[in-house]
Amino acid sequence: MDIDLVLKQRVKEVMSASKISASELQRVYGISHSTISSQVNGQSKISGATLAVILDYNKSISAEWLLRGEGEMYKK
Repeated sequence: MDIDLVLKQRVKEVMSASKISASELQRVYGISHSTISSQVNGQSKISGATLAVILDYNKSISAEWLLRGEGEMYKK
């Protein structure tokens, strides 16, 4: 199993379910649109900073699920 591909899929799920766009992350956190896009679309690995930003943007997302795939996407 390719951990990076699985992680990218979970990030895509979070962004879709939370209606988070790369443009919104750029506006709020200053991460470039191209950085987010290249990480999510496979050109580069997802960085810890990007994961932290996504978790900070939507605090109801479970870090355990996002990082390890365990439990539910949303915290209870």
